[in-house]
Amino acid sequence: MLCKGWQFYNPNIDLYEMTTKMKMKTAVKALIFVSTLSAVAMSASATTISFDSLEQVGGGFQSLTSYNENGFNLSADQFASAQQGNTAWYFGSASLFNNYSGGITTLSKIGGGTFDFSAIDLAPVSTMYSPGATVSFVGNVHGGGSVNTSFTLNNTYAFQTFLLSGFNNLDSVTWRQDSPYSQFDNVVLDRSVPEPASLALFGIGLVGLNAFRRKKANAA
Repeated sequence: MLCKGWQFYNPNIDLYEMTTKMKMKTAVKALIFVSTLSAVAMSASATTISFDSLEQVGGGFQSLTSYNENGFNLSADQFASAQQGNTAWYFGSASLFNNYSGGITTLSKIGGGTFDFSAIDLAPVSTMYSPGATVSFVGNVHGGGSVNTSFTLNNTYAFQTFLLSGFNNLDSVTWRQDSPYSQFDNVVLDRSVPEPASLALFGIGLVGLNAFRRKKANAA
């Protein structure tokens, strides 16, 4: 044995440690590779209308008849958006509500084109009104026909997320402001699903990781 300072140095032990570290590095690289493929294959991209540009201090409202964000347009006879200090109407983030009872909100793509409607956050319009509003959505399908769904809010003054099914290949979506009224935020559109090629890459990554595990087990 060789003396290395105050510690005894065994070359065989160092060789074993080096081999173990190399295997660990290889395993880490394999896991990173598979994780990357997983992210590529399974992540769902989407466009979200968040209304962040409407965030304002103050205790009043902003009024508008049209709102554009991320290539989409929302239109109505009149919208309103509560400012941050308007605590009876502002529930944590900027949002919109149709300011007319019975008013129709229309969502479409700027310049035309089809889209998918995936999700929306809804809340009571204000603590000055009763909660529990029912909101009905009508999707106008490209080429003809429509899809419909309704959501009823629970009895809390906070945003709730609702998922829409079958609202695909749409030219526009409309919904009506009915008593006891609601406001909306985080409109999620064009959420994609993994493509076959991405799923194939993910599968190849899993096969590679399993092969590495078998090789490591045989070596042990």
